[in-house]
Amino acid sequence: MRITLIFLLSVVGSVTLAQTDLEVGQVQFQNGKSLYEEGKYGLARETLKSLMTPGKNNVYSEFASFYYGLSAWHEGFSALARETMMAIRNNNPGWQHIDEVNYWLAVINLHEGDYTRGLSELQRVSNKQLKGIITDTKKYFIQQLDSIDSVQILHEVFPGDSVVGERLADLIAAKPYRERDMPLLRELIATYGLDAGKYGAITRENNPLKEEYHVGILFPFLLERLYPDLKPKVNGFILDLYQGISLATDSLNQLGSALHLHLFDTYRNRDSTRTILQSGELNNMDLIIGPVFNSNSDLAYEFAVENRINVVHPLTKNEELIKDNPFNFLYSQLAYPVGPSAANYVLSDSTNKHGMIFYGENTSDSLIVSSFREAVEKDSVQIVSIRKIYKEHERDILLTLVDEAVVNKMEVDSLTLGRDSVDFIFVASSGRGGAIYSNVLTAVETRPDTIEVIGSYHWPDDNVIDMKTFDNLGVRWCAPDAFDVYSKKFKVFEKKYIKRYGVYPSKHAIIGYDLMFYFGTQLQESGKYFQLDLGIKGTVAGQLSPGLNYANTQYNAYVPVMGWDGNKLVIFDPKTKNNEQDSNEY
Repeated sequence: MRITLIFLLSVVGSVTLAQTDLEVGQVQFQNGKSLYEEGKYGLARETLKSLMTPGKNNVYSEFASFYYGLSAWHEGFSALARETMMAIRNNNPGWQHIDEVNYWLAVINLHEGDYTRGLSELQRVSNKQLKGIITDTKKYFIQQLDSIDSVQILHEVFPGDSVVGERLADLIAAKPYRERDMPLLRELIATYGLDAGKYGAITRENNPLKEEYHVGILFPFLLERLYPDLKPKVNGFILDLYQGISLATDSLNQLGSALHLHLFDTYRNRDSTRTILQSGELNNMDLIIGPVFNSNSDLAYEFAVENRINVVHPLTKNEELIKDNPFNFLYSQLAYPVGPSAANYVLSDSTNKHGMIFYGENTSDSLIVSSFREAVEKDSVQIVSIRKIYKEHERDILLTLVDEAVVNKMEVDSLTLGRDSVDFIFVASSGRGGAIYSNVLTAVETRPDTIEVIGSYHWPDDNVIDMKTFDNLGVRWCAPDAFDVYSKKFKVFEKKYIKRYGVYPSKHAIIGYDLMFYFGTQLQESGKYFQLDLGIKGTVAGQLSPGLNYANTQYNAYVPVMGWDGNKLVIFDPKTKNNEQDSNEY
């Protein structure tokens, strides 16, 4: 703070007095000012004291009072200094050096910890020549505040103060990433034009395209337990996952990419994973795939931010790993996009005006239904009935659809669900096998009218309803994590995989290949920070999956709507719902 004070004193000390300098008191004032400049503050106050009283022949009263106040402040008498400066302002608010008085009142208050009053005093300073000094002073005192709450209060009181805003941003960025108020940090960066890179944000300037990219594979390979025999391996699915990744890497490199894989064995425990992350061996990676298990995945959360390296979690659906963290991605899909996907399909047919909803007890079922209902009701679709089905009430579905209607707060009465009164039924059931949707389909099959049923999960995998029933009723379901096993691309992949490994690819091998092909392509096309372009790309075709969409998300938000058409599965584009010849064979 000394540099700032000395600089300001040079401004005040350079005051040019009028010709009245020759009047009585000139010698006394000059002596007092000299004592102040020599640091003899007590003697300076005693010398200047008698000149402080305003009088007809005393032109030194404000100057004497000013140096008297400064001397008192340097001696540690803050209250006396404040009182003296306030007296100058009250007695002569139009004094030509009143801005210096306001400045020192600010310094006194800031030094005493009264930041609100101190910053308010600085706002009274209008002299543009003091602008730099004011900024330096603010920075000096504000930098001493370590409490986010205190600085946030100042930010609310002084919303246009860039020094306060930047300090708040610094304090937010200093917290562990999970504890940061990211929306507020982004707002501060935008409002005050702060350097986004300083706070972990990424820009195109720090994302140059490279000739080659290095990918770290953080898997529990358990290499010391691998033996050259035909016995099932305890981590067989991990090897399948890696083999898919390896094959995709080779395929991309044959197409002109330059991707290099680096393997790290986590041994399926936190200590090994932590040791690898802390070793520095991953710091130069352009992308990390893993850890695999949810019990270890959280360790990569902070690492990704601190080292600004994107991490892809291949299997977990733990959304906490991507919460307010731009460097973590999930390959798997979450429950949220199922509702909007089903809603888009329903809304693509203008004849859908009335619908019913049945859903299970799982939390994910409730989330899916909530997003579905919100989307369709915005488009004037009326949901005539919505019911949560508990285990002991599964048969009520039949009674509702065949014999009775659910009305008036979900109570069953004697009203009959009229023919053609419902256009579609949406079913969200992720538990208890096919109990809910099988009752729905049985009832719909019994009715004389036509009601389209849209589901939310892999119903065919449950083997509760035969494929012919699905086909006859025209059932559609949203299918997260689906793969296009009948596509030409899949056949090429399958042939390559069998040739290299001698077996048909498992689900995890398929995941590894599709994951690596997608993110490897993003590296090659958009660089290390490929998320900068994901919003522009929107939904793109997966190499084996129907599509991937990471626009404004960090998980795959694309959920295809599927159904049987004869003896084959078909992916229906909502835009061509009623034109099945335009749908994609699956």
